[in-house]
Amino acid sequence: MRVILAYHLALALCMTVPLYFIGRPKLKCFERLIFSCKIKQYYQISQKAGNHGADRAELGKFISFFWRFIHNPLKIGALRPSSAQLCRATVKAIEPEKCRCVVELGPGTGVITQYLLNSIDPQSRFLAVEIDPVFHENLQKRFPGTAIHRGDAEDLGKWLQPQKSGLADAVVSGLPWTLFTESQCRSILAEIASCMQPDGIFVTLCYWHAQWLPSGLRLKKLLKDYFDAVEMTDTVWTNVPPIFLFRCSGRRLTPKKEKR
Repeated sequence: MRVILAYHLALALCMTVPLYFIGRPKLKCFERLIFSCKIKQYYQISQKAGNHGADRAELGKFISFFWRFIHNPLKIGALRPSSAQLCRATVKAIEPEKCRCVVELGPGTGVITQYLLNSIDPQSRFLAVEIDPVFHENLQKRFPGTAIHRGDAEDLGKWLQPQKSGLADAVVSGLPWTLFTESQCRSILAEIASCMQPDGIFVTLCYWHAQWLPSGLRLKKLLKDYFDAVEMTDTVWTNVPPIFLFRCSGRRLTPKKEKR
């Protein structure tokens, strides 16, 4: 257990050190390292591999996610796709049997997306918003006929159109909150709240190590400004890095901080 924990913490440091101490310009050295190891070549091969073997497909997903993280860590914010245990915990948190409209923000490679689509009623509405162009293209190919939009979470209402199609019963977020400014976080949370049913559920991922960082503490405070109830689920230790969920309910159209 100690070895596993040390391994997870080491991976967490590998993510946070480049982002918080090295800076985006110097991350180019990581790209050169990836080229020297021919990982980009494997990434391109994996994209053409299709479904020729489960092992190759899983390797392809990992390399795809890893390469997009290296290419643009300020938008991807994760080192590898979500684990099966995390996907099941996410589905359980939104109570899919009650949902008639589900939104996913930042679906990445679509690992959680697949679990969400499998859990909700086929007649329920589902839409996703992904900002990364490569992930967006791959998601459209993987889930043909599913509403997957490319853009920013701050524009959720433009695609959801709650006035015409109704509000969301659940919103699942894989966004890298700790990499956003407070102003960006507030803008996105305000948009999410305005697109949710009064009794809707908002679920967002948070890495275990980030909960004690200033940005992680800020996120928890902001969630309490926009939701009446904010719960932390059990940590999924099998995920890399370990992760838990913030499960929020009782959305506020007027943030707590701004109430008179």
